[in-house]
Amino acid sequence: LLLLSGEPDFGDRATNSGTVSQTLTLRNDGAADLSLTGLTGPSGNGFTSGLVQYPIEAGTLAPGEEATLEVTFSPSGLVVDTTYTGTWTVASSAGDGTLEVRARVVDPPALTSTAPDDEIVVGREYSYAIATSSPTGDPVEVAVASGDTLPGWLTLTDHGDGTATLTGTPDQAAADAGTFSFDLVATVTATGGTATETITGEVLEPAVFGATPDPLDFGPRAVNASRELSWTLANTGEATLVVTGISYPHGAVYSDDGSFPLTIDGDGASTTVTVTFQPTAVQDYSGSATFTFEHLDDAAVDLAGEGVAAPAFDLSTLPLATTEAGELFSYEVITTGIPEGHTATITVEAGLPTWMSLQDAGEGTATLSGTPLAEQIGDEVDVVLRVLDETTGGSSTATFETTVVAPTSTSAYAVSEGVSVPENAPGEDPDGDGAPNLLEFALGTDPSTAGSRPVTHAAMLTVDGNAHPALHFLRRAGGTEESGSYTVDSLTYTVEGSTDLQSWTEPVTAASSADTSHLPTPPTGYEWTTHHLTDPQTR
Repeated sequence: LLLLSGEPDFGDRATNSGTVSQTLTLRNDGAADLSLTGLTGPSGNGFTSGLVQYPIEAGTLAPGEEATLEVTFSPSGLVVDTTYTGTWTVASSAGDGTLEVRARVVDPPALTSTAPDDEIVVGREYSYAIATSSPTGDPVEVAVASGDTLPGWLTLTDHGDGTATLTGTPDQAAADAGTFSFDLVATVTATGGTATETITGEVLEPAVFGATPDPLDFGPRAVNASRELSWTLANTGEATLVVTGISYPHGAVYSDDGSFPLTIDGDGASTTVTVTFQPTAVQDYSGSATFTFEHLDDAAVDLAGEGVAAPAFDLSTLPLATTEAGELFSYEVITTGIPEGHTATITVEAGLPTWMSLQDAGEGTATLSGTPLAEQIGDEVDVVLRVLDETTGGSSTATFETTVVAPTSTSAYAVSEGVSVPENAPGEDPDGDGAPNLLEFALGTDPSTAGSRPVTHAAMLTVDGNAHPALHFLRRAGGTEESGSYTVDSLTYTVEGSTDLQSWTEPVTAASSADTSHLPTPPTGYEWTTHHLTDPQTR
């Protein structure tokens, strides 16, 4: 009698569990010898077998004797979630015996977590929460791979529920040891499946912060004027430095262009932060800025700055309210509040006429000068100047005013019409028309143009029905009549009368309402006047 015994079910086997074997027993339970004449089994479904005690080709079992049949199963390359079966037939002198075995192929477990990519730094706690999955629901064990060793500062705790934790705080010895590497293995004992994750890393020295310059000294700065300076922030440690912010003394007087958090790599890497100082009052603004970090204690870096008053113009003496055309305008601009050694500039903001220029002396003083011409008569000049203390950035503006008026002297009149010095003297005749500058000034003609010479217009006036010889001529306006003469500026006009062109003693009368509408329009500052012989003339 041939008896087959053993466990025919291999259960669930993971695809990466390798080859597993089962031992089946063949026993002769009869009273006579039993001959084993053949063994056939499945092919291509992961099962293999072989007799261990006797070769199947010529095996004989005495009564009560046993032989062992080893059946193996390899799930590699088979379809997951599929149950495979295999049937073995043993031919013997007592008849054939059969045995069916089976196994189901399943996925191995998986490590579903990912090791953190955070830097591992001396004195900084490290923690990795490990998670797994088991397709069959069987328990998962997490352990360090056989032959691997955890760094001395690191501990693995398996929680027995498919999770585990790697924790520890590296010390200086860990940093000195350099890089480390080991494998974590998740195992489902029931299916033989495993999952592996390689953990590598290097323990770094902590970040080391430094800021230069220290202090960041803005020096004196005028109220409401700003100045920018930059810090160089460096990390001379190994770990990455993360600056989370900067707080400043004195409120919003200090500000920066930083975009936080600001990351600075290790091993001497650096970056810059630009700080703006804008004082709001005259006072000292010294103090310390506080830098905050991830994983590092706060650090203080000194700041220095002073708010000072802006410079101003000295307005105790102002330009003359009026400037004569042809006369040199010159005004010394003076400022106050510029300390010794500071560089100051004075510039034109607006309103500088073409005939005027500004000469900046560079020490808080300047000169406005120029000579207006006849065409500028009547212009109101409003020059806006700005003084800037380049050391403190302080500035202020002021407006300087003057109005161009007609000249009151012959020499100024000649210059205003384009005559240069010294040809502007009263007796000079620069245009060669026979009329000296004095006469051209008195009668309103251009001393620089020969085609413009003094003229008079003869006329006959009827006064009370009588005819009186009369003369129209230009004179400067705004004068006064006294004792038969007209005086204005530096000129005196006296009209003499004659009936024979020899004796000039005939009385003359100024006409108060003579018609001059037919005459040319007088130049600016001039008027037509009419005088006639007092006595009527018949011829």
